[in-house]
Amino acid sequence: MLAPRVAYHHHYVVLLLFSMALVATIEASTMCDCRHRFSLLMELYHATNGSGWINSSGWEESPADCSIDWYGVACASGDIRAVVLGSNNLVGTLPPSWGNLTALTDLGLTVNRISGSLPDEWGNMTNMINLQLTGNQLNGTLPSSWSNMTQLVYLFLGSNSIAGTLPSSWSTLQHLHYLYLHLNRLEGSLPPQWGALTTLATLLLYSNSLMGTLPSVWSNMSSLVDLELYDNALNGTLPSEWSRMSQLQTFLLVGASVSGTLPDSWSSMISMVNLQLYRNSLSGTLPSSWSALHNIVILYLDQNSLTGTLPSSWASLGSLMYLQLFSNSLSGPLPPTWSVLPRMTYLFMHTNNLNGTLPESWSSMTSLKILYLALNSLDGALPNAWGSLQQLIGLYLHVNNLNGTLPSSWGNMLHLQALHLESNSLTGTLPSSWSTLSSLTTLTLFSNSLMGTLPSVWSNMSSLVDLQLYDNPLNGTLPPEWSRMSQLQTVFLLATDISGTLPDTWSNMTLMVNLQLYQNHLTGTLPSSWSAMRNLQYLYVFSNSLIGSLPDSWSSLTRLVDLQLYSNNLNGTLPSSWGNMLHLQALRLNSNEFNCALPSSWSTLRSLRTLSLFSDSIFCTLHTCGVGPFFNRLQGTVPQSWFALPLLQQLNLHSNCFVGSVPELATSNHLLQQSDAINVCYTKIRGYERNVSRCPGYQWPEYCAWVWSHTHSGSVNDSTSPGLLTTSRSQDLSATLSNPSRTSTCTFTTSNNRTPASSHTVSFSRTTSETYFSLKVSMSLLSHKPTETLSDKKTKTVTAPSLSQWMCSLPVHNVSAQLTPLTAMVLPSDDGSSVAFVTSAVPVALDLVGLPIISVTTSTIARTVLTTHGLRIAMNVSIPTPSDVADRWIVGNVTMSGAILNATAQSTNQVPWSVVLLDAPPIGWVDASSSQLEDRTLSIDVSMLCDGAEVLTVRVLIPAPGVPRLYAEQIATVGRYSQVASAIAGVSTGPAL
Repeated sequence: MLAPRVAYHHHYVVLLLFSMALVATIEASTMCDCRHRFSLLMELYHATNGSGWINSSGWEESPADCSIDWYGVACASGDIRAVVLGSNNLVGTLPPSWGNLTALTDLGLTVNRISGSLPDEWGNMTNMINLQLTGNQLNGTLPSSWSNMTQLVYLFLGSNSIAGTLPSSWSTLQHLHYLYLHLNRLEGSLPPQWGALTTLATLLLYSNSLMGTLPSVWSNMSSLVDLELYDNALNGTLPSEWSRMSQLQTFLLVGASVSGTLPDSWSSMISMVNLQLYRNSLSGTLPSSWSALHNIVILYLDQNSLTGTLPSSWASLGSLMYLQLFSNSLSGPLPPTWSVLPRMTYLFMHTNNLNGTLPESWSSMTSLKILYLALNSLDGALPNAWGSLQQLIGLYLHVNNLNGTLPSSWGNMLHLQALHLESNSLTGTLPSSWSTLSSLTTLTLFSNSLMGTLPSVWSNMSSLVDLQLYDNPLNGTLPPEWSRMSQLQTVFLLATDISGTLPDTWSNMTLMVNLQLYQNHLTGTLPSSWSAMRNLQYLYVFSNSLIGSLPDSWSSLTRLVDLQLYSNNLNGTLPSSWGNMLHLQALRLNSNEFNCALPSSWSTLRSLRTLSLFSDSIFCTLHTCGVGPFFNRLQGTVPQSWFALPLLQQLNLHSNCFVGSVPELATSNHLLQQSDAINVCYTKIRGYERNVSRCPGYQWPEYCAWVWSHTHSGSVNDSTSPGLLTTSRSQDLSATLSNPSRTSTCTFTTSNNRTPASSHTVSFSRTTSETYFSLKVSMSLLSHKPTETLSDKKTKTVTAPSLSQWMCSLPVHNVSAQLTPLTAMVLPSDDGSSVAFVTSAVPVALDLVGLPIISVTTSTIARTVLTTHGLRIAMNVSIPTPSDVADRWIVGNVTMSGAILNATAQSTNQVPWSVVLLDAPPIGWVDASSSQLEDRTLSIDVSMLCDGAEVLTVRVLIPAPGVPRLYAEQIATVGRYSQVASAIAGVSTGPAL
């Protein structure tokens, strides 16, 4: 949070200024009157590795030479009065003997590496006024004997490892003004006796393990100005008696378990400037009486269970700049009277149940920089008058029920950097006037009903980085002029009615990282000029009507991770130069018209996990280490080079018109030694080694009877076992695939071990129709060898089919998982909690290194969202492949860091998906004590069961980026639980994909 950091910095400025004043005094001091203390001083020198100090001037000299000043020491009136050695690399312990320096008034040893405990003997320093030990490695407990230091004004012990309880005896420190005990390991309760510290102005106890309630008698601390108790385990209620702390300006009680209501009586704390009570269990309403807090600047009440409406009377809070009320259960309209809050700068009220319209009168809040009203139930139109909010930097209105058109006047928000309007019911066209938003970096308008074309003048949005317009009925073409948006990194224009070609000029978008244009009506070819997009990592243009060949020049896109071009009309060959795409993990080219030659140069694609070329060509899935050209109508023999692929562990050839035998190379390859690594079921390939699947009775697919034609010389006995072949002969095989609309040719050179030697040309035809199977594989033992004799006249004999049975073994050759969006699920009753839905962009394949785990990285959830009280996480775990097996799997345990989470799962045995709703663990999703600026990643393991046995773990990785709280941008899929239920109500259960 911004405010605690500001307060913390202020405390150290006070400390630094005080120490600098001491140093100025020390530099004018002489040491001759303090010879009798030299031995005591040297005990600190020896105990803290004086030879390693940054400055030890005078300390290492002979005591006889008293004319030399000792660095950091002040001698006055015949005794040591002050020692200041802060940030001087003192390493060691504090000497108990220094308790004899009874004249010492100032001791500053901050920011060193002093360890050990606080000496009890130091309680004898009865003249001590200023004792500063902050920023060391001290441990032990707080000595009760220090209560004798009755002259203490400043006691700084923060940022150490001090444990134990707060000594009630310290209530005798009647002159104490500043007490810093933050960032230690203190426990126990807050001593009621401390209520006697009537001179105390600043008390810092945050980031400890303190428990218990807030003592009502602390209201006697009438001088208290700054009280910081956040990040402890305090409970109970807010004492109404504390209203007598009339001088209190800062009160921070964050991340505790305080409950009850906000006391009306606190309205008398008229000096309050910074009040932060977020992330507690507070309930009740916002007190109208707090309108008397005229000096308040920061008010954070978010992430509680507050109800009721927004008080109109708060319009009198004329000093208020920062107001955070998000993640509560507030309802009702936005008060038009708040328009008179002249200094309001940051207003966060998202994730509530607010309704009604956006007040036109709020256009008077001209100091607003961030307005966050997302994830409510607001309706009505976007106010034209808000165009006068020219100081706005971020406007977040997504996931509401807003309607109407996009106001042209909003083009006047010249400082606007982020505008989020997605997931509403907005209509109309994209305003050309918004082209003046030259500071805009993020514009998200997806999931509305916006129509019309893409304005070419938006090219003037020269700062735009992230543009998301998908899921709208937009039409027209992609403007070539947008090439001037040179800062663009993300463009999502999927699922619209955009047509036309891919502009060559977009090659100027050299910073582009993620470009998604799929499911449109795009035509034309893939621009060779796009090879200039050297930063591109994700390019999705599938499900369009693109033609032509794959540009050889795209080999320069060496940062590509995922390229999806499937379901177009692309043709030609696969460019050998694409072997330069060394970071490529997924390449999907299926459902096009390529020929079936796999370039040998692609063997350099060491990062490739998924290669899809099925349907109108070869289907090949390198799922980390698997290849599968099954469910096609391919004929001939399999090239030996396929069996030599370096990552090959699984090879599935089933359901094709293949003949021949598995080469000895394959049965000896150490990467293929696992049982049933080679699947030749539903083919005429024979091989009986341990790594070749045994599937008697699996007939050749019916279509092979009319696809297959064979001309040859000599005869081939396909029942010959590989172990009996003795003669090796190099042989060329040519296979021609044809249909009424096109012809493609694949030529392989293979080395076949066979007796007798033969050469033959194979040709076959196939239609464009696709055949799909739902196989339940039986792994029963082979009773006898099926034989096949091929001659000029085709004959075949096969054994009778055997019964199939369900197999729960993991089909590692083709397993993938994805977190897909929800369109239907069964929800339990609404309990008022917040729900964050996480999704992933593409299916992720099985990692065969180690345990059977699929790691899916999801959309991000900002850390500020993960700290929402009672936040639940929902996901739709989908297993796209193998669909014929995965629809048997259900969700078992769900764990995080080994601990089982409370989860509700809805599964079906008809389709391969499972909706999982997770309750937060008792300690929350993230460590509340860590900095909001630190990035975190949640790792959640979902166990998939088949007939009660675990077959797969889906590891869900949820990135939680750390950002400054006031600029935190929540994901668009977070909403109130009731909203989610309403959004999908009435949809019958079934596929959620």
